[in-house]
Amino acid sequence: MTDVFQSMLSSSALRHMSAPCSVMQHPDFERPVCVQPDGAVLCGPQPLGPVQAWFFARLALEVSALVRALPHGMAHGATCASPVGAGVDTQARHRARLLLAAARVTACAWSAQPWHAASPRPQDVPEAMPCTWGAAMAGSAVPSAPQLAQCVVDMACYVAPALRPDAVDAQDLHNWACSVWPMVQPAEWLVVQGGDERLDPARQTGLNRYGCQPFPRYGELDFSSSTASSPTLPAARAIHQAAARLTRLAVEGQVGGRPWSRSRRSWPLFTNWMGPGGLCWPHRGPTALWRLRRLWA
Repeated sequence: MTDVFQSMLSSSALRHMSAPCSVMQHPDFERPVCVQPDGAVLCGPQPLGPVQAWFFARLALEVSALVRALPHGMAHGATCASPVGAGVDTQARHRARLLLAAARVTACAWSAQPWHAASPRPQDVPEAMPCTWGAAMAGSAVPSAPQLAQCVVDMACYVAPALRPDAVDAQDLHNWACSVWPMVQPAEWLVVQGGDERLDPARQTGLNRYGCQPFPRYGELDFSSSTASSPTLPAARAIHQAAARLTRLAVEGQVGGRPWSRSRRSWPLFTNWMGPGGLCWPHRGPTALWRLRRLWA
């Protein structure tokens, strides 16, 4: 079993993300990961440390989720890196944005992981990301146009040729990033928004004041508090898929449109899965259950 694949299976922050996509181990592959046009992930045999393996696993799963997120108006079962009918320039623009968004989400997710809690490194020396662009992508300020373009070039090494942009318009990419930067965030960040600091996961443990995290707590009993509960596995998958669709809408330039607004309003309401097709949200009004079949069908 490759280190990347092992990380996908063992990390509570990744396990729910790997189930919807096909993950294959390739003994002769030259790179840690490579995402295919249908969202499948190939894992190479390179030995990696647990932290590096987590990084590449998250990176591949984020790209895969964005590739599989259906563009607006497409039917189920279709796989496409750009909307149907898009020209060459539009395809290149959307592919560059998709790779940049995956890099941004991965870098942010990395920065919030409690690496120090399980690492002998000094508390003031954070584990370095295995890339040159990580710190810039995780920052609140949008990096420069050349930095963004170089990030896309580096990201292209981890996807199949069909997902790589033929060219990168650095200034166009920078303009887009400036318009969406605060919105492109990991699902686990989005799902705790709308509350107060009691819901914020602690840096060292990843748990909030209620002992919950924005991922399933495997092996732990959860009494489903109305204030805060760790999501179940199906809920965590639904949350990640919803976040990927939000980001995919941003990639397509649909920020502010009806699909985006409808999806965005749901984020502070996710908390727990209540059976097939439904999520239970915190008690904030007369409605306590929202069925998601139509929204995500």
